[in-house]
Amino acid sequence: MAAKVLYDRIKLTRMAVLQLPFGVLSALAAEIYLKCLLLLEAGQFPKTTHNLKELFMQLPRVTRIKLEQKHDEIRANHPAFVAQNDASADPEDLDSLLELAQESFVELRYLYEQDATRMRGSVFPLLLFSICVRDRILEIRPGWSDIPPTFPPH
Repeated sequence: MAAKVLYDRIKLTRMAVLQLPFGVLSALAAEIYLKCLLLLEAGQFPKTTHNLKELFMQLPRVTRIKLEQKHDEIRANHPAFVAQNDASADPEDLDSLLELAQESFVELRYLYEQDATRMRGSVFPLLLFSICVRDRILEIRPGWSDIPPTFPPH
C-alpha cells in the first residue's frame, strides 16, 4: 500500500526524492510476493535471501512459464507499460529483467553504503513482475482479492 501511495505522489508531483523509497518498497513487495507464492506452490519459505531471480528460479517450472507469459502479455498490451517500454533501456524479457533487478532491495535499501554507480537498472519493471506474481497468488487464493495491492493495479 505504501508503494502505491508513493507511486501516486510521484505521478502527481514528479518529486524525484520519492523514487528511492518507492524503489525500496517495490523491490520488497516483489520479494514478499515471491516468497508467498513459493510457500503456496512449493511449501517453502526462504528466509535468507532477497535475490529475486534466485527466488523465481525456486518456483515450479510450470509457474515460471505462466509468469513469463503473463509478463509478456501485459508488457505488450497495457498502455502504461507500453509507454515505459518506449522510454526505457530496460530489457523486455523477464529473465533479463530479473537478472538486472535481482538484488534491487539490498542495493536500494543500503544505497548509502555503496557506490551508486553499482545500480544496474530501473525498478519500474518490478511493478509489472509484482502484478504477475500477485495475480498468480490470487488464482490460488481468490479469497485474498479483497486485500489491497501494494502497487497500482493493471
